[in-house]
Amino acid sequence: MERLYLPEVKAPGKVQLPRQAVHYLVRVLRLKKGQDFLVFDGVADEWRASLDELSRNEAEATVIEHVRREESPPVEIEVLPASIKGERMDWAIQKCCELGVSAIRPLATERTVARIDKQKTTRLERWRTIAAEACRQSGRIRLPEIHAPITLSEALENPPIGIDLALHFSKEAISLSTLFEERPNIERFRVFSGPEGGFTDDEARLLQQSGARFVSLGPRVLRAETAPLAAVSLLQGFWGDMS
Repeated sequence: MERLYLPEVKAPGKVQLPRQAVHYLVRVLRLKKGQDFLVFDGVADEWRASLDELSRNEAEATVIEHVRREESPPVEIEVLPASIKGERMDWAIQKCCELGVSAIRPLATERTVARIDKQKTTRLERWRTIAAEACRQSGRIRLPEIHAPITLSEALENPPIGIDLALHFSKEAISLSTLFEERPNIERFRVFSGPEGGFTDDEARLLQQSGARFVSLGPRVLRAETAPLAAVSLLQGFWGDMS
């Protein structure tokens, strides 16, 4: 059954659909009056609804019944990827959401090429739209938090609730399988992932001084948009719901 993100749904009853939702249901999916679809609120709940009144740009639906509640994930993963240019960042955010991360906070690093100030105002809403669409497609109910970009030093001002991991080539780096053997009960992670060329020596020292563990993803050099996805997949496999 088709799904739609509708944060205003809280209980059964009539609901006026926003124009963007009308376009998607009626123009893209070709739903007709009386057909059912699912709506999720982005917090925890999903409902079954039926399409009622239709016009060119307006539609009304009836929320019929509660279908399911999504439980809290076994592990919370916040990804802090170095901001990269264009569609590669959009793609990384989409895939991180599909893999079940709890939050995404892009980083401005010394080697970041993307224009961070511009992204704060022009791309944040786009990233949130991408996240909602990724949740719709993947069957998620809980939307991850998508934050505006910040610098690495700003990110490290807030101490971690769980454990900080930095994807960085270093002799101190360990594999996630080794970390799992050491600490199988971790419930929260922050994953710092660098830009093309990786973190600088100064940034690596800053991460290490803050208590972050260096993590290796193997012998291959991964692109900036690939590395966080590989890390999230492994974290979900060892500690999360992909085991």
